[in-house]
Amino acid sequence: MLATIDLSDDVMAEAAQDFFASEWADAREEAGFCFAAGQEITDICPDQSREKLLGLIRPHVADLARAWGRGVGEMFASMEIPEDKWADALYYVLMGCRGHGVGLEDDYDDNIETARAKLGIEIDPSPFHSEFSEFADLAYEIVEAEALTPDTDPDPDDTFQPGERVRLDARMPSGDRLKGTGKVVRCCPPGEQNNAVEGVVVTMDEGEGIEPWSYSGRTVFVDAEECQSIG
Repeated sequence: MLATIDLSDDVMAEAAQDFFASEWADAREEAGFCFAAGQEITDICPDQSREKLLGLIRPHVADLARAWGRGVGEMFASMEIPEDKWADALYYVLMGCRGHGVGLEDDYDDNIETARAKLGIEIDPSPFHSEFSEFADLAYEIVEAEALTPDTDPDPDDTFQPGERVRLDARMPSGDRLKGTGKVVRCCPPGEQNNAVEGVVVTMDEGEGIEPWSYSGRTVFVDAEECQSIG
């Protein structure tokens, strides 16, 4: 695998952190947490260790090299992309391969045409498709750990208290309608999670009775008015 990788660790780690930030934002919004308008995701996303990031991204860089028939650095050089932009370019390639609706051609279309003319070949800027499950799994782990942070000094006047059982019927940012029961982790006052009203962090029960089932056992953020105490 290493023979197919001609990018520096610095380039790969930077691209991997930015790509992880996109997965983290998706996982966070799916769990019900919101972002303030205009907030730059890469500025607030938790930094991951260099070793972890490199372990996640190297297999995909190798896949790119095999698909293009040359190292990614060699391809970027053929595209005449400045080396200080290689991390950005790699990020866009990965986003295209993930199917996020953006890709290398959005910011580097002229560079792709330069390489096509120079090499005399067609160049697919997103030469494979992947769910990048390793990135997604890490993002879910980080979001879950953040959500489970306990309230060490709960306000007795909060609508719900930690450990209280509740029934949810909540509209999630993803568009899903979440229904089921769970246990309160903590309450969040308006504004704490960019929420307009009081919110509640709830760990959903596992098993039947949770709709959609993909939320079974997961910790989510919902408006307090979408919860009902069941003891």
